[in-house]
Amino acid sequence: MDDAAPDLPPTVADVLVEVYGSLRRVWRDALLVTECSPDAPWNREADGLRRDDLTFAQALFASCCEDAAVLAAQAVTQHLGLLARAYWLDPVEPDGPEHRRWLHAAAFAPARAVMEGTAMTGWLLAPLATSEERVLRGAMLALWSKPKSWTGRAAEAGLTVERTPEANVPFVRVDHFSKPLSLTTMIKEVHGKEAPGTYGRWSKLLHNDPHAIGPDTVFRLDGEGMFGGYRFREDDHLALAATVARMLLAAGERQAAYFGRSADTLIDECEAVVAVVEAQLPAVVEAMQARDHEPRH
Repeated sequence: MDDAAPDLPPTVADVLVEVYGSLRRVWRDALLVTECSPDAPWNREADGLRRDDLTFAQALFASCCEDAAVLAAQAVTQHLGLLARAYWLDPVEPDGPEHRRWLHAAAFAPARAVMEGTAMTGWLLAPLATSEERVLRGAMLALWSKPKSWTGRAAEAGLTVERTPEANVPFVRVDHFSKPLSLTTMIKEVHGKEAPGTYGRWSKLLHNDPHAIGPDTVFRLDGEGMFGGYRFREDDHLALAATVARMLLAAGERQAAYFGRSADTLIDECEAVVAVVEAQLPAVVEAMQARDHEPRH
């Protein structure tokens, strides 16, 4: 007689580990593609960098634009790996007191980093941007990253640099509405106007904001007093996976269009994740609501 444990259905945590592992593979594979169509923006940019009328500073910012985007995209791969690990059982003490608990808060740090990285990649590699716009975005990013080192170069590139009156922060003046670059600007353009709100919520969860984590905290009384514990919210974490897939899709399409490559595999996988989650989420939400109303012993 076989004494092995019976096969159990996959848990939501199992599914999330698999989903993030799959998203990581297709994102990484998309970055490893090397072919580039002749009429791709990347080829036009390469030709532009060889123009005699392009100053050294302008070429430097155009290169900064592409290089920073590639580095951000590579970092996204690494953070997707951390997202998968956020749902593993405790690797330090597999049979310890936390072995049956989700590492709930652990998912929000890499998820937020994925949003930042995909936003930066998509913003810098906007396929419809002109060469002049690419120089401008490279300069804006450089001033945002290390203003003291790049303010002079921005002036050499023919750009107007001004400073905010309240904090003396340098920025490139384009029009009356110009201001220093921010992650919110990049996130909103690539992921939509609602995305900064999601980013803010993830930040609060990451930083243990009591107003953010309070609704999902259950307080109990035992013989030693009151203590609080995080309530399992499988529905929230499934929705998180769909949001991450949409972010990869948005940035992946821009990255592929810029380099003149196909993103079909990435698109198919991201759309499949979103479709599966959206199909299953109502039932999971209903199960969570029913569970929350069960009597506690």
